[in-house]
Amino acid sequence: MLYFISILLLFGLSSTAYAYIDPAGISSFLSLIVSSVIGFFYVFRFKVQTYLEKINFIFKDLKTLSNYLSQKKEIVFFVENKSYVPYLKSVIDKISAESTCVDIITENDVNIFDNQNLIRVYKFNLNFTKILAFNLVRCNLLVTTSPDLGTSEIKKNKNCKCYYYIFHSLVSTPIIYKDKSFKNFDLIACATSYQKKELEKEETTFQNISKKTFLEAGYPFFEVMNLDAHKSFEKNSILIAPSWNAKIENYYSKFFSEIVKKFLDNDIKVIFRPHPQYKKKNLEDLINFEKKFISNKNFIFDHSSNFDILSKVEFLLTDWSGISFEFSYINKRPVIFLEVPRKVHNEKNFLNNDLKDGVVEFSKRNEIGVVCDDTLDVKGVINELRNKEGKYLNSIENFFKD
Repeated sequence: MLYFISILLLFGLSSTAYAYIDPAGISSFLSLIVSSVIGFFYVFRFKVQTYLEKINFIFKDLKTLSNYLSQKKEIVFFVENKSYVPYLKSVIDKISAESTCVDIITENDVNIFDNQNLIRVYKFNLNFTKILAFNLVRCNLLVTTSPDLGTSEIKKNKNCKCYYYIFHSLVSTPIIYKDKSFKNFDLIACATSYQKKELEKEETTFQNISKKTFLEAGYPFFEVMNLDAHKSFEKNSILIAPSWNAKIENYYSKFFSEIVKKFLDNDIKVIFRPHPQYKKKNLEDLINFEKKFISNKNFIFDHSSNFDILSKVEFLLTDWSGISFEFSYINKRPVIFLEVPRKVHNEKNFLNNDLKDGVVEFSKRNEIGVVCDDTLDVKGVINELRNKEGKYLNSIENFFKD
């Protein structure tokens, strides 16, 4: 590098015998060279560290995988990431309380099951090895809340006798879930009666598959929530918790920027909670979205997987997310729905008007809340929800009775 710089300087000095050389110009040039070299080595060092970290993860995961494969297993839970813990925890706790050993495949940052009797946890740093553990499973029963068995990276194999699905949402199944998301499960624990009816109807369209069992088993998520907590919440606070929409670029910036600004301008505390899938697939937009509001003291960006926040805020605003049903059930208060393009993962069913308009996230939203667009009058909506809370309470209670 010094040799290169000296050649440049000699070339510059010899080009004109009597030229004036500006010391400041040389200094700036040298500073540019030095900063470029430093920047190069910084990026190089970062890439090397990342590479070495991945190598370390591979060896750790292979050791975990070897230990996992060597153990005899009866019941295995696949907890894909920590955001799914609340939907499976109560089931895991009940099984282990019956003196039955439980094995758990999960990510490295899931710590809630550590050091518990009769629970063996296999934590993986890399998604590849975590999925490999799922696909190589040998057990009598595998329980998960991850759909798309056999139609995604998670595969079914003959060494597992029964694949058991537990729902992590109260939404209907025909539109929001992909086609054949549940086809390859052997036993499905439906959270609601309408989910059970929808899947039983879908089952009649499949050919050459073993008949599966559908249970109306309730919603384990509610068992880990304090259902009396709705009696105390922070006044003038709102949780904005949208879903994700794979078909719309920069979905949050496009549809939620204006609505967040409106609530902040009206002195409402905003807790914004992104969907876990949005973090994976739209991280750049998520970062840019956060930057717009992070300096406002009334704005909190919630990256946690803790659902206690549902009972600590006065209001919830969402789009087509199933969190609307969870909030209304826990708090017995109405929801604000933002009118945005529908979340559709099953185009075939969406073309069926009876299915499209009959699903609960469409047909019931006016009964358990108010639907608005980004031109909403914040104070007007808040006053309506407060003044008509009794009206919505009856609708909410009737919805969950059904």
